[in-house]
Amino acid sequence: DGLTDILASQVCKNIFGQQSGSLVWFEQPKSDVTKTGSWNKNSLVPGPDFLITTEMLNETTVIVYSAQFFDAKLVYYYLRIGVDKPYIVGGDGTVIDDTIGSVEGIQIVDVLKNGKKQILVNNHLANGSLTGVFLYEFPDNFPYGTSDKFIKHQIASGFNTTGGVGVGAPGFCTLFDLNAEQDKSEPYKIGVAGDGNFISWQLTATDPQTFSYSKSIIKSVGGTSGILAFGDVDGDGYTEAFVPYYEDGIIYVYTANPDARKYHST
Repeated sequence: DGLTDILASQVCKNIFGQQSGSLVWFEQPKSDVTKTGSWNKNSLVPGPDFLITTEMLNETTVIVYSAQFFDAKLVYYYLRIGVDKPYIVGGDGTVIDDTIGSVEGIQIVDVLKNGKKQILVNNHLANGSLTGVFLYEFPDNFPYGTSDKFIKHQIASGFNTTGGVGVGAPGFCTLFDLNAEQDKSEPYKIGVAGDGNFISWQLTATDPQTFSYSKSIIKSVGGTSGILAFGDVDGDGYTEAFVPYYEDGIIYVYTANPDARKYHST
């Protein structure tokens, strides 16, 4: 109908630990959106309970990738659009992985910059020995008739937490280059927010062909390490890293420029 709608995940969780998630479509009213307070909500499929990301397959189909935190699964769905009422094709979706615990962050990426995409996810757990960052290679010819599985690579592990109720790690991931011009042919670095691990990390590819990565510390903040942001804010060609320290309300600013100061806080 030419109007932009909203696709979202929804979760309801009560104090006794029970929860239910679903993929919902909010339909924009055909009347003036600024003059009405209600968008029509349509539940499409049970399951999605945290972050989603989407990819257009063709003019009539969207692939919805779902990081399911409470259901502890990584799943994708086919959503048919271009019809009066969008709907999910093929039932309750296809499980990519249900072995890594609570799935938190999810992105479709090309970490090697070679035109081949992967799914980048992190789990979020209290047990540091089970924590990790993962890349999933797409099967050849996905999604057209392939029966092959996604190939999983755990590229980082051991995000130990400090304990306490509700504390988990790691946090969300962010791709970056140290120098956009110099690193054109290099795989992206991956910044990882430690969250309850209290450390912000950099993952660097050591063998791109096998998706092997080293893990190094950007900053140990001594408290909750929030989502990292990266950008060349001073125009010198080198990337700056912004490291949030939640409890103290501090953002540490690091630079990749080897001739500059390592960081300052603001």
